[in-house]
Amino acid sequence: MKTFLTCALLALGLTNTLSGCKEDPVEPKPPVEEPTPPTPTPGTPIETPYSTLPNEFVGTWFAKDNKKPLTTYWDEGTVLGELGFRDFRTMVFTKDGKNAVEYHTFSVDLNGKTRMRFYKITGTVEYKPSSTPRTLTFYAQRGVMRVYDQGKPSEEVPIAESDMRTYRTAWQSPEATSFATGTNYLTCKRLDGSIPVSAEYEKVNPNAPAPPSVPSPTPPITGSYVKIGDLYYATATIGGQEWTTMNYAGPGGIKDSDKPHYGTFVKAADLGSIPVPTGWRIPTRADYEKLLASQGVTLQYNWSADNLQTTQALGQLMATTGWRREDGYSTNKNGFNGIPANIRVTDPTANPHGEGSNCIYWTADRDPSTNWPITFKIVQMTNTTLAAIVSYAPGSSTGTMPHIPVRFVRDK
Repeated sequence: MKTFLTCALLALGLTNTLSGCKEDPVEPKPPVEEPTPPTPTPGTPIETPYSTLPNEFVGTWFAKDNKKPLTTYWDEGTVLGELGFRDFRTMVFTKDGKNAVEYHTFSVDLNGKTRMRFYKITGTVEYKPSSTPRTLTFYAQRGVMRVYDQGKPSEEVPIAESDMRTYRTAWQSPEATSFATGTNYLTCKRLDGSIPVSAEYEKVNPNAPAPPSVPSPTPPITGSYVKIGDLYYATATIGGQEWTTMNYAGPGGIKDSDKPHYGTFVKAADLGSIPVPTGWRIPTRADYEKLLASQGVTLQYNWSADNLQTTQALGQLMATTGWRREDGYSTNKNGFNGIPANIRVTDPTANPHGEGSNCIYWTADRDPSTNWPITFKIVQMTNTTLAAIVSYAPGSSTGTMPHIPVRFVRDK
């Protein structure tokens, strides 16, 4: 299938192919006597196939590792992208298949300088549930492009109508969740040329609840709290102990600017530099076991277990948002507010998976046999949720050293 993203189409030297996207003006052709076929104007889109879509496909979907939809960057006049093979794409699917929109970016290196092209293409979507495999295909009708050199945008230019006639994006075997609340995902095989590539998209939820609150430089008006460094953290009493209900967010480590409630991901070696107030401590393994016992739960290491009672009990310690599987059990009833931030590393090529499924916190302990630092985990599996104590190797290099969130506790 011919796509607009083939290397031949996007190479900077092919000015004849993207004639509508040239950066240098083109001299107009002299008028001719014989009649020529009419060229569609912006108000007269190309005729392309469309069909009514199942409800679970309708909405705005963005590539899961893009952090947020490209619609946000387009509206802000900024851009998201990088050199390499990551897919930077957002799709807006409509119920009737008309007026669908695709946003995507493509980056090239020009003598050490990065040029990014940001496309907004309007068209139609056709769903073929009876084909083998099932397909969801976007057909272009018209589009515009912005060019960013070293992050600085040029003016917006139209994409040539001849290019729009041949542009397609196809997804094979699409499957989408349709939870009434929480996060929904679409998985599929996206055709990159003729090669199917596994892809996963997250749906924008306009009615999503606000993410968990974050530490503040001023004390909260209500509720208990503790000051750690320059920030105030809300606390909750659970099982005879007082716990911080927010992730440590002090200096250093790694932060996710799009998800400030994740706090600071720190190395085990840096735990000792945190200014823990008198009476408070980084929790030990025993502290987390006591936390679990207060919910009637014990540590589990049978990852294939399916225990509804444990899933429901652990849900009382889990944040109500952010989990990949919105099964209704993540109630945060006891206020611990466990956040599934997973871990971080500094090497972008070794970034671990597990965000949305793994809530992990450092403990103050080490494995006696390996001297590796120990973590406490709440892990959401396919059909159940488990709690475990797991040690982490220091990493084969500085770039793969695990950075993990931290909580604090004190005895009441």
